[in-house]
This record gives sequence, C-alpha cells and structure tokens, in this order.
Amino acid sequence: GRAHLERGIAHVRLGERESARLDLDRAVALHPDCAAAYYARGTLRLNLDEDDRASISDFNRALELRPGFPEVLLERGRAHLRLGAHAQALQDFHSAVRLSPCSEAYARRGIAHFALKSLDLAEKDFASALELEPGCYPALFHRGQIRQGDGRNDLAAEDFRAALRHAPEDWEFRSECGERLRAVTPP
Repeated sequence: GRAHLERGIAHVRLGERESARLDLDRAVALHPDCAAAYYARGTLRLNLDEDDRASISDFNRALELRPGFPEVLLERGRAHLRLGAHAQALQDFHSAVRLSPCSEAYARRGIAHFALKSLDLAEKDFASALELEPGCYPALFHRGQIRQGDGRNDLAAEDFRAALRHAPEDWEFRSECGERLRAVTPP
C-alpha cells in the first residue's frame, strides 16, 4: 500500500499519468485509512482535468481521516473554484490560511474573494501573499486585474510586469498577462 503511494507519486513527478492513477487507486484500495493516498489521487484527478467532484470526494475522505490538512483544503478549494462553488472555495481557503498562513493560501483566498466580487478583501489577501512571497505571480496578476478595473493603470502595469517576470513558462498565462499589460500601457 505505502509502496503504491510512493510509486504513484513518483509516476506523477515523471509525468506517467496512467501508471500514477493505477498505483494511487491501489494505494487507496489497500489502505482506505491513508489520508495521503486520497490527497494524492484527488490532486492527480484535479490536475488531469478529470471529474472535479471525484477529486472533492477524495479530498473529503482525506479530511475525514486527517482533519486540518491544509494542503487538502487548498486543493479542495481549487476544485470548488473550478466548479463555480466560490463560497465553498472561500471556506476552504479561509481554513487553510488559519492553519498555515502561506502565500499560496492567501493568494487562493484572494482569488475566491475576487470571484465573489469582494475586491477589497481580495486585494488585502493578495497584499498578504506578496508580503510573504514578493514573486507570487497569481497574486500579482489578480491584483493587477483589480487595479486595472478601477483605473489604477500604472499600478496594474507594475503588477503585470512583475507577474511576467515570476511566472513559469506557461504560455496561456503569459499571453493573458501580456494582453492585460498592453491594455494598461499607453502606446
């Protein structure tokens, strides 16, 4: 069981999705009391854009077995966001911030506030994320969107430039960020 979990995680890191899925399914079947196995399988499902509800089911089981598991709360919140369940996502991210106040938790809670149109609270969370990690590109990007939306174009441009500097090689993200930067930068 534990070997299947560790091997499944290794397959994930190597990009071997089908092997990862098989090993993580075996880990859950052999050790139905292992929160880490449910967390790993739920995260794999979420990252593969599979059934978000199945991911949430895995995350719920992981939290039953190990309450207060902040990583699981972050991932379950991400699944809720993708399903449009913004209030549930906000609850998960709020719990994650209370348990482990890291830049990722603040940034994700800010994204949930942003989705719920609570822009002042979103901007505060993005600022908290950036205090902890100045290169937190999701916080920079979304704060830039808020600033663009209320006409603070110079500040928005600074955020979009910084997000581009810190973002990984994600073409889709970089393209959207670049478009927003062009929109707030005079020719």
